Amino acid sequence: MNEHSTNKCYVAAVARMKPEDRRTVLLDATVRVIAARGFARTRVNDIAAEAGVSVGLLHRYFPTLDDALAEAFAAVAERELRDLDALRGSPTDQLRLILNDSIHEAEDWITIWIDAWGESLHRPALRDTATRYTQAWRDRLAALFRAGTERGEWRCEDPEDSAARIVACIDGIALHLAIHPPPGGTPAAVSWVRRLLAVELGTDERALFGAEWSAGAATRE
Repeated sequence: MNEHSTNKCYVAAVARMKPEDRRTVLLDATVRVIAARGFARTRVNDIAAEAGVSVGLLHRYFPTLDDALAEAFAAVAERELRDLDALRGSPTDQLRLILNDSIHEAEDWITIWIDAWGESLHRPALRDTATRYTQAWRDRLAALFRAGTERGEWRCEDPEDSAARIVACIDGIALHLAIHPPPGGTPAAVSWVRRLLAVELGTDERALFGAEWSAGAATRE
């Protein structure tokens, strides 16, 4: 089967999909284009070509380019939140794994977040989406800080305020790692976040992140 025939078969397969499945295909294509070209350089034609559909079909699901970009970013953020919600273990174990994922695996997600932050200055729909998911991260961290306080694992006087500061710090540090890594690289960045977390949670850094710490202590469902 030649490439032309393969493309025709793919287009036909997309056309036969259920609307919700077709929407997922279009969102995945949009994410791939954003990852390759960035939000600012992504065009409707790029997305349609990547998905193997017509521009008209794309517009049936996303009336404007801004809608497509915002929905694609939301899809990425939702996957991260699902990973976060799947964590199990004590609050301390969960916090250790969140730190591990947020810093050590920053390259996997930070590029799209950085791009979204910058483009949000010009696209209200994207700004609203980024704001909503940033708040979702704050809410989940605040709940974790509250749970750890209730269990006596640490003492956090204002979980919401502490969560807002920690999210801002992790975002900023991840940005530096992606753009211009600090002296000491990732290990130095991890030590910064550990120190900040210990201060916010009213505990000793060694007690929170002992030498024996393994990120595998917490698990996901």
